[in-house]
Amino acid sequence: MSTDEQEKPTFPPRLVVGSRVWTMNGYRNHGPEYGPKVDIGPNQGGTITASQETVYTRIIGGLLHSVRWDDGRESKHYSRELFCIGRFRSRTEFEQAISPSGVAELTVGPAGGFRHVLVELEYDGQRQIVKLFDRMFWQECLEPIVKKSGCGISTVRLPGKKERGRGL
Repeated sequence: MSTDEQEKPTFPPRLVVGSRVWTMNGYRNHGPEYGPKVDIGPNQGGTITASQETVYTRIIGGLLHSVRWDDGRESKHYSRELFCIGRFRSRTEFEQAISPSGVAELTVGPAGGFRHVLVELEYDGQRQIVKLFDRMFWQECLEPIVKKSGCGISTVRLPGKKERGRGL
């Protein structure tokens, strides 16, 4: 892989050593059941300093990440607990680096539940077509950006079992 390919920013950014993460609400009394606990304040960034696979992460997927927060505290988090902001110092800077173009296509199930969203955007100067399966990331981050941009959202509803069974 060339250096240019390695440096292309992917969206959403990956949780890797050196990536920045952000917490909106903080983490209260966070830590292992029998280990030391730490309080991480809200609206704060941190940097992933290490990542490891554990017996538990093999089952649930993802890794256990060590984070050094900007206030100097350190804690460990499973992948699903972290919001990655890539190389940016704050969530605001991260969100300002996202510029949707065109209509986002939201796919929902027969009962209206989120399945995925397909959106073309420019992220950190790189134009990409992204298929996102993370409902929380869509709802809490990307959807408000798409709405604010005026690009619009079209919804595709997948057919239910009865509808799929009907032939022509």
